[in-house]
Amino acid sequence: MQEKVHLAMPLRTMVYDALGYIKEYNEFKSNNTKNSIKKKRKAYTDDKDKADNKTNTEYKSDNKAASYRTSEEFLSGLNYSDRFHPIITIVFYYGEHRWNGPISLSDMMVDMPDEVKEMFNDYRINLVQIGDTADYDFNNDEVKALFDITNSIYNKDFNAISRNYSEKSLSVELIDMISEMTGTKELAKMVNKEKEDREDDVHMWSAMKEFRDSGVQEGRLEGRREGRLEGKREGIIEGQLKGQEEARLDSIKTIMRKLNQTVDEAMDTLDIEEKDRAKYRELINS
Repeated sequence: MQEKVHLAMPLRTMVYDALGYIKEYNEFKSNNTKNSIKKKRKAYTDDKDKADNKTNTEYKSDNKAASYRTSEEFLSGLNYSDRFHPIITIVFYYGEHRWNGPISLSDMMVDMPDEVKEMFNDYRINLVQIGDTADYDFNNDEVKALFDITNSIYNKDFNAISRNYSEKSLSVELIDMISEMTGTKELAKMVNKEKEDREDDVHMWSAMKEFRDSGVQEGRLEGRREGRLEGKREGIIEGQLKGQEEARLDSIKTIMRKLNQTVDEAMDTLDIEEKDRAKYRELINS
């Protein structure tokens, strides 16, 4: 699993696969050596009487033939019948932005002439990324939900979650994985609460709505507190106006931080009138 793009991923994957094949090769070699020793011992036991009637040179020749079938097998440590198991490595990329790194070994190479390209053994990675949700056919509902919801959170599309999962419950483990992948700590806290309550499933949209609303509510509370303090300092009328402005400003900042929204998206969430928006943009950017 990759959260960040790795610029040497084709090379890493090729090395991982090669190490897997080497491990199986060493197992083949070890087993074949042990079997060869067993055959040698068995041949010695079975042919002991016959060996007594042979010269030392004749016995050694027969015993070697029984232990090693061919010089090629002895040299490689493999039997002609040995076959490896295929290794398929999948790179699961769940970063917020699309993969922009190399997807094959040739992408990491200098420019090659055509005659070199024809002989070059390329090595491609099997890349699966969250951003390509629409391109995949899912046979497992939870895997589909993992891709859909993570992608919707990255795109700040809470309406899509409401539309597709308003009536569905998902396992605590799945939502925990979503919170880890997207870095939504507040959602993780809700999952931990469900675990403490020993709940197996969570109503996904209720959790997301609570997560979204908690950011809005926290911003409003912070703003109101600031507004009241400002009102006491500047006077009742002036303080109310200033406090309201500060309250909205703090609400916008909190929603931007909690829900990872832009200034305009946060103002949409708070239904701030268009005529006031330029003022808040200037305050945010100042």
